[in-house]
Amino acid sequence: MTTSHRSACIAGAINVLLAGNVLAAPAEQGLRAPASFHRAESIVEKALDSILASADSDPTINNFILDRNGAAKRHRHLNTLFSNHYLSSARAVEMKMVKSDCGGTYLQGEVCGYNASALNCAQSNSELGYFFKTESLSDNRAIIVAAWGENSPPTSLYRLVLVTGRWVIDGVYCLKVGTNFNFK
Repeated sequence: MTTSHRSACIAGAINVLLAGNVLAAPAEQGLRAPASFHRAESIVEKALDSILASADSDPTINNFILDRNGAAKRHRHLNTLFSNHYLSSARAVEMKMVKSDCGGTYLQGEVCGYNASALNCAQSNSELGYFFKTESLSDNRAIIVAAWGENSPPTSLYRLVLVTGRWVIDGVYCLKVGTNFNFK
């Protein structure tokens, strides 16, 4: 994938978010939680699905989240998808691992830092896309469980919060490995 194609993918995802397809409308969402995993249905689930799908197709997003080699400054436009608390937590995990794995500096050819996506909690992408179950939903906060299939075990817990009319990721808990990115 070329840099321009990658940028176009990111721009497209951001345009979807800005166009209002995943902007919050809490009164229209209802507060019932579905009984099983399903494709994204509610506005908040669609916001999460859009971010996850964009990150699957563009590694720049994970690099931005973890601030690998200064990616946070180069891709500031991605700030609108995540809370500062989530980004700070993910970057602290990354720096702690870089320090313990490689003495605090990224080394060419070495695995330094968090060796998975800070969003989908895996080293690969879901071939089937993502399936969701909303555990709780209020006017400004949602807890969503994600799985890689309708009948698959859950992989991650997400907390999304409403910030200036837009749902953003505020916390991720990776269920299989126990990694916690601002998920309290």
